[in-house]
Amino acid sequence: MKTMRYIIMILLVLGMIANSTAQKRNGFGIHAGTNAAGLYTITDGYLDGLDPLNGYESGIRYNLKFGPIGLCSELNYSVINYNYGPITAQDLIFATDPVSGNIISGPLTESGGQVTLNYISFPVLLKFYIGGLNIHLGAQSSYLFGGETTTNNGETTLNTDDSQYLDVNGTETWKWNEMDVAAVFGLGIDTKMGVYASVRSTISITPLANLDLFNAYISTPFGEDDLARLITSSFSVGYNF
Repeated sequence: MKTMRYIIMILLVLGMIANSTAQKRNGFGIHAGTNAAGLYTITDGYLDGLDPLNGYESGIRYNLKFGPIGLCSELNYSVINYNYGPITAQDLIFATDPVSGNIISGPLTESGGQVTLNYISFPVLLKFYIGGLNIHLGAQSSYLFGGETTTNNGETTLNTDDSQYLDVNGTETWKWNEMDVAAVFGLGIDTKMGVYASVRSTISITPLANLDLFNAYISTPFGEDDLARLITSSFSVGYNF
């Protein structure tokens, strides 16, 4: 995305200007920012036929810096939006079949629409500092607790509605995967004034679909690698106290 490239360039320039920011920056911080999310499958890669949609996030962090190495944990609230469809079984996005509670087992024709997901996320990041700049990577676990789906026909369904549950061996099972595990890669800056910023990509390893439900109902030649996963780019600015 062009916008993300501009943000990375800005961070690089700030890192060179504020080389004195390399001093230790430990403690709590609060931040907020925007994100843009799309979908990918392991089989087909990024689904570039679906335009990314903007969302937002906010959170707190605790940062520790030991010389050129840092460790940072965060607790974030994220609202992620993405487009889906219209799709066919060949492009099966099981967890984003939100127009009915039915399981897809043949050609799918639907109008497409927009999905909103509300997550509480906990990333843990390892940082490598170069002056005031840092490169960070790590893992993130997220809990999905709500959101909604709106079709292009104007129908809106809460992701927690009864229609989003199906019976699996006598147990009502949510069609969404409530836990998301992802890899995180990013670039950031920590200044001696306490202001910090980061731009990062988050790539989900787990699919959006509840695999128990998928394995119980889907009888198609498609497998777990054909299920949609999130890929998100984000930019945030914060203040370290």
